[in-house]
Amino acid sequence: MSEDVSGTSMDSFQNPELKPLEDLKLTVKSEGVSQSVPALNPRWVEKRYFLCYTKPQVYKKNGAEIPGAKEQWLEIVDYISEDLKWLLNLPYYRFWSNILYQKSIRKTLSSFLQNAPPYYLIDHFPKIAEMRSALDKLFHIVLLVYVRLVTTKESPENYMTSSFHGNMLYNNYILTIPALLDLSQLYGRQNAKIVERIMKNLFEIQPLYNSDLKQFRALFFAMMRRMEKKFDDRRVILPGNVIRISDTKGSSSEMQLDGIEKFALTMLDVFSTITVFLDNYPPAAKLFNRDKITAKIVSFYGNTVPEVYNKLVDLAYKDDCIEKYLKLKHLLNVTRIEILKFYRAIVYSTFKDIIEDTNSLTEVDIRSQVDEYFNLITRALSEKIFINDYHRHYPVDLDIDILQQTCPKIDLTRCEFILQSVCAGEKEVEKILNTASDSDKAIAGPSKVPEARASTSTGGASTSKANSSDRTEVELVSFISEVKDILNHLDEGFIQRCLKHYNYDTAAVINAVLEDSVPAHLKEDNSVAPKIPPDPEEASVAVDLAIGAQRLNVFDNDEFDIMTKDVVDTSRIHRGKRKDKHKNLNDLLNDKSHNKNLKDMYAKYSIVTDDYDDEYDDTYESHDAGLNARDLSTEQDVRPFTTPRIFLTRDRNAAASEDEVDSEDEGAARTQNGKDQFVHDPAELRARQEQRWQSKRGGRGGTTQSNRRDVVGKPKGQGQDTAVLTNRDNKNTNKATRANHNRRTGAQWKRRQGMVPS
Repeated sequence: MSEDVSGTSMDSFQNPELKPLEDLKLTVKSEGVSQSVPALNPRWVEKRYFLCYTKPQVYKKNGAEIPGAKEQWLEIVDYISEDLKWLLNLPYYRFWSNILYQKSIRKTLSSFLQNAPPYYLIDHFPKIAEMRSALDKLFHIVLLVYVRLVTTKESPENYMTSSFHGNMLYNNYILTIPALLDLSQLYGRQNAKIVERIMKNLFEIQPLYNSDLKQFRALFFAMMRRMEKKFDDRRVILPGNVIRISDTKGSSSEMQLDGIEKFALTMLDVFSTITVFLDNYPPAAKLFNRDKITAKIVSFYGNTVPEVYNKLVDLAYKDDCIEKYLKLKHLLNVTRIEILKFYRAIVYSTFKDIIEDTNSLTEVDIRSQVDEYFNLITRALSEKIFINDYHRHYPVDLDIDILQQTCPKIDLTRCEFILQSVCAGEKEVEKILNTASDSDKAIAGPSKVPEARASTSTGGASTSKANSSDRTEVELVSFISEVKDILNHLDEGFIQRCLKHYNYDTAAVINAVLEDSVPAHLKEDNSVAPKIPPDPEEASVAVDLAIGAQRLNVFDNDEFDIMTKDVVDTSRIHRGKRKDKHKNLNDLLNDKSHNKNLKDMYAKYSIVTDDYDDEYDDTYESHDAGLNARDLSTEQDVRPFTTPRIFLTRDRNAAASEDEVDSEDEGAARTQNGKDQFVHDPAELRARQEQRWQSKRGGRGGTTQSNRRDVVGKPKGQGQDTAVLTNRDNKNTNKATRANHNRRTGAQWKRRQGMVPS
């Protein structure tokens, strides 16, 4: 807001060498002295205070206007617009110096992205022409600032390198993934081309934003889990069961209409933001193609969204807030469409390259992308609600037809399975609704008011389901809202019956009501009963009744299938808990009953026929052994006779040959002087020990007589050898490496320091 222009003067901006901004230096004259200053420097930052954008609070809760609130908000927005205009008009180097070194500018931009009204809240903005005009003006200026932030080169003189530009934006948090998401939410629909250019430039100059996007993917999955958890703590109460009130605390049943509104806005904000972001930057869709995320999207749509609808209906008529109920229902319908768009963006990313650039892909790449598409659709088949809505908005048969044209070798069996599953889901819904409508007709009574109310209360749910068979829930709500905009005194149930009678022609319904030409049976059924959305539990019961003859089970046609076999082996059927043969592991190990079977098997190999039986022992008949056998000393099998050592007389002259395993040294020592040496010569032992010690140390270390340096030499007057003189000089040179070589100097230093008394 305030401006302070320094007294320094600068020559006109010149860049004759066309250097990038990060290498450019400018000449500045201060008090007659010229100095060189970098182009990116805090010196170029001017003292301006940038205000933050806030949401307008113009009206009180009772609807009365707050005095001065409108003027205050207009003044703040005008200041912000003027400051951002001034920022855009700065030269290139001054613009980036202020962006880099003045944090209040970034806070202003972030506050606008966070607090500006998105498309689904623009109706809540005050309907004042001045405020709308000021907001549109600020919208335009902020978009221009972000366009300049991602512009690397404005002219041949004003530019910076792409690497420096990307690092500056990333390291200083000038642009982040949350800022890009908010930017897509505010500008991605009306200014799609500009936002696409911003995203493309940013991700090209700084690939690190892709890693941040992967971290956001985990955050998005956690957000879906938190939203789903709010309705996962429901307790199913069966008829006739009693439940304590304390057991229901903390569950979704305590959520009131305001809580549902907050939850619906959160869902819409999350899914609409990520959807428009993927539209503006399609390569990001592949990052969200993960099994956990796609499965969570399908389950969230099939479980949580219907529960929000049911909770909204329960609270709407209890609090008598029909108008707010219709608004919230519209938000939920828009949220459903955004979720379908989000899933469609992920699905389309799998075969986008096949459609747009088939020639550059190999056959392996095409098959892998087709398999990814089939996996995503197959994963969604488990949720009938989701796949039916997805098929209505994005027909699966058209996608498969396109893939068959581009990829002739597609798996036809898998295509037929997917198409049959999708069509079977639609047929099941039709059977459910037809069954419900038949039951409604069966319980209808005379056209009296009390009985009409009774029939409405008992068959209202089935009536609403029967009507919704022709149109989707989103279209039906749109038709009802269109009629209520003109005839707001009519209830939804009556409008829904009239729409079905007039083939969902809103103009015909309005004309019939105004001319009072509505059929009599519709007038008689015109009660205050509201339109009730279909109950999932009743729908499942109707499915069982409708397709009972077409039962599908994984155990069909097995040996116990009584639907296809008249005779079943009941001996193999056990009812209740089966008792095991063994109580524990010890019983199993001690069970030797299997040995009986083994005995029979081994008994076959134990039968031996004894053909000869004689008492004469002829075991050694074939060997020449006995008293008359010859004594063959050369026979190998015969052990030679050995005389015990105690009976041997020792030959003193041949003592060395008796023990062949002794070493030569021991033999020599034993024969010395004609007697054994019990104690070895100590000098010889010391020599051996010294030899072993020298071999271990590799001949290093130790001072021996052979390698000791002689420094004593001969007596004085007889002359000294050259070796002695060399040893003395070596000792004098290396004496500093030994300890205690300078005691006197150390002692004198201690006395000077006062450590030792003199």
